[in-house]
Amino acid sequence: MEDAINLAVHIVSYTGNCAELKPVHEDGRRAISELNLADSSIQSFVIKQADLPLGNHYHEKKAELFIITKGSGRVYLYKLGKLEKHKDPLELKKGSVVVVPKYTAHTFILEPGSEMLCLSSAPFNEEDKDMIPYKIEF
Repeated sequence: MEDAINLAVHIVSYTGNCAELKPVHEDGRRAISELNLADSSIQSFVIKQADLPLGNHYHEKKAELFIITKGSGRVYLYKLGKLEKHKDPLELKKGSVVVVPKYTAHTFILEPGSEMLCLSSAPFNEEDKDMIPYKIEF
């Protein structure tokens, strides 16, 4: 949790040149815009289709903090290495905040038209995406 709080404080206090999120990917599930900073990044997701999950992976090198800015849905989280079964999903609505530490698999199911921001503790690197597939059964 402390990593996520530090990440949010770092991004909010970023005082470099003014920049904006730029579109980087669009498919049938979502549209993604992104801003890479020196040691963190911000992504914006606009959801197009509800029945296709987003995520189904975990990260070894970064933590993420998601903020639902519009719409609703649910998220499934699973901390790798724990012996417990997967927990019930967390219900999400506008204003919900989801902290995803390293080694935590995550899958979002969001309603069409939903939007969320992701604050990441590392910039996105196309050559090392740090997205290890992990399908959460639900």
